[in-house]
Amino acid sequence: MLTLGGALAAGCGAGESTEEADAAPHPNVLWIITDQHRADVAGYEGDTLAVTPSLDRLASQSVRVSDFYCQVPLCVPARQSLLTGQFAHTHGAFRNTADFRPEERTLGHAFSEAGYATALVGKTHCNTSGFEYVREFKDQLAAFMERHPEGQRPGAEHFRFRKSGEFEFADTMNPMNFPAGAGPRFFMEEAVVADTLEFLEQRNPERPFFVWASFLSPHPPLFAPDEFRELFAQAELPLMGSMESDEPGLLPINVRRREEQELDQITDVQLLEITRAYYAALAWSDHCIGQLLEGLERLGLAEDTLVIYTSDHGEMLGAHGLLQKRSFFEGATRVPCMVRWPGRLEAGALRSNVAQHIDLTATVLDLAGVPAPNPSRAPAGRSMRELFEDAGADWEDLALAELSGTSAAGEVRRMLRSGSYKYMWHAEGEEALFDLESDPGELTNLIDRPEYAERVADLRARIEALGDATEWSVTRGR
Repeated sequence: MLTLGGALAAGCGAGESTEEADAAPHPNVLWIITDQHRADVAGYEGDTLAVTPSLDRLASQSVRVSDFYCQVPLCVPARQSLLTGQFAHTHGAFRNTADFRPEERTLGHAFSEAGYATALVGKTHCNTSGFEYVREFKDQLAAFMERHPEGQRPGAEHFRFRKSGEFEFADTMNPMNFPAGAGPRFFMEEAVVADTLEFLEQRNPERPFFVWASFLSPHPPLFAPDEFRELFAQAELPLMGSMESDEPGLLPINVRRREEQELDQITDVQLLEITRAYYAALAWSDHCIGQLLEGLERLGLAEDTLVIYTSDHGEMLGAHGLLQKRSFFEGATRVPCMVRWPGRLEAGALRSNVAQHIDLTATVLDLAGVPAPNPSRAPAGRSMRELFEDAGADWEDLALAELSGTSAAGEVRRMLRSGSYKYMWHAEGEEALFDLESDPGELTNLIDRPEYAERVADLRARIEALGDATEWSVTRGR
């Protein structure tokens, strides 16, 4: 078996020579990313209650990867891994602060230097250097307010309530407490669609484009336009779990989190409201993604454009008694992955494999024939090109996720998915092993069972071989 580092470096295809890259096709690239979309809440995943017709259609036109993982279940570091193609322990941005090494190079640099017109539109929470055009939240909100002086962000009442001091963790989600509100409301998703299409219309048509279109929803607080909220106002959605008592076998680190956030105070009624709000927010994002893809077709660009869809991380949504992210459980770490390239990649294909964010980065560079962003640093991911073209291609099912600890030393916690097994390691000395084939709900911790001792030792050694994280921002920020 390959070592962790060896498997991730093998056959990436993104570090090809300049001559090879120049000879390769240079398709347009539209990379769509949402925030906090857990992989299993989607019609194409078999969730019949999710309203995701646009993503369902895109899935039918794309190659998908079933078990696809984020590098860090947290906004900033996850996005930084996607844009640099590196693990968090290499780029060092573990916290939700826009604090990056000045020398760090991104996909913006790579595609700009390859002759692409490059743009990053919408939510940033990442290193925007290298992109020729950046249109982020503050610019979009300012433009909206200039057009609508009487306008507001959705849920103005929610934010006022938040400042009152009478605020519990459940309220951070906005569990259907406050509607978006009447009158002009600023929704970033609408602005992302409009600004992306404007960029595509006004760009130099002689240059291919690389656009990172970044949606905020379904990140909490969960505000969708009221008509989408009404879709789920009375929906009897199944709950992912219960918040009222600790799940048997839950790791102490998760029990401590539940205590700190007083998650056991959240009732099943509140959790249902949170779930309804989440489904509504995802339906709204799906609607806007549909508008963006329709615009791409209207401009005559769809056939020549590589379209990617993923999310920075997932959402626990009550599973294992947890909310939001910062967890190695499936709800927080497994995210969608689909790639559409008309006439080049098989439409509607599903690869039942394990892969990760940085593999997607390597794949896009490979498909576009663009050299990696940093010539002095080998890409950490593996291109999935051969896997996309042939389901029987040689591929080791492997993914790594990381989180920084909460202590002053900022110890790094890690999760390794290898085949059907998921191993969790925390600097606090807590470990877990789950067999996702027989236990997809991650309910039975196998760590102390003698028959798994050899496997645990192997996975533990592979984690330990990674060493410490770089001393950049592990202990900075929050």
